[in-house]
Amino acid sequence: MDTAQPDDSDAALLARVNEVLDRKANPSIAKHRGAVNAESVEDGIVFLRMSGGCQGCASAAMTLRHGVEEILRKDIPEIRDIVDVTDHATGENPFYTGTPGAVPSFTRLIPAERIGWEDGQLAIDPEYLAPCLGLTPEQLQDGLAGGVVTIETKPSGSRTRVVVRGPLRSWAADVLPDGTAREVPPPRPPSAAEQAHNTLPRRIREHLEAQPAAQLPVTYGQIARAMGLYAPGSRRKVIAALETTMREDAAANRPFIAARAVSRGKLPHKRFFAFASATGRGAQAGESQADWHQRLLAASLSD
Repeated sequence: MDTAQPDDSDAALLARVNEVLDRKANPSIAKHRGAVNAESVEDGIVFLRMSGGCQGCASAAMTLRHGVEEILRKDIPEIRDIVDVTDHATGENPFYTGTPGAVPSFTRLIPAERIGWEDGQLAIDPEYLAPCLGLTPEQLQDGLAGGVVTIETKPSGSRTRVVVRGPLRSWAADVLPDGTAREVPPPRPPSAAEQAHNTLPRRIREHLEAQPAAQLPVTYGQIARAMGLYAPGSRRKVIAALETTMREDAAANRPFIAARAVSRGKLPHKRFFAFASATGRGAQAGESQADWHQRLLAASLSD
């Protein structure tokens, strides 16, 4: 059994933090049926746990970063860092429910067994990551294989920032060389103004909606010419725009209008099938790729 005693300075800091929380933060938080307490201090890093109405609440990050943290840093400037170790997947309003939606901004420690370095490569437990992206582990694997779920790693000082982008959500974490990791706010989604400037997906959607059923599907080349795109790379732009429509349709639980577009080989690009699989609309048992596409095409025409 580990009988090591905590460092005296950390123990003293823990007591000071909880005293400040009880005096300056918790009276206000209690009005919302919540509480926050320092669970431990290690080398000047304070580990906080939220409870009651704060656990899983979508406003918890705001409360922590723009309320509790400011109070603590003002009163106790020697705090090195503040980490949220709350299990926000449970509670009254869990962040991760397995349904599409925006990803919350918060920071919390990731259990050591869920992430780490293996032979120089970062490994993340799919059972942990998939719900964060609004996917099942199977959909996550399909998405990684098909390229609709991407993982980016970028060194940042002594840390490595990892960003995973899925069809519906993004997830990010900072990982230290010893494997210690914590979730951080993922990349912000595009604003309404930014989305308004992204006109090609909207124009393609309107074009596909206007086509008579008897003339569908149309090819990527035909769409490019209808959009006035003739330069090299136009087909790639069309495919990328169609993937944007798929993200929109998946978020709204609509049939994929992108099923109305195909390559010259009479089937959509492979990313269409990868995306469909990653969002739970994969091929049925014994279904060929052509039959799979026809089923999704028929769904888009019956909507």
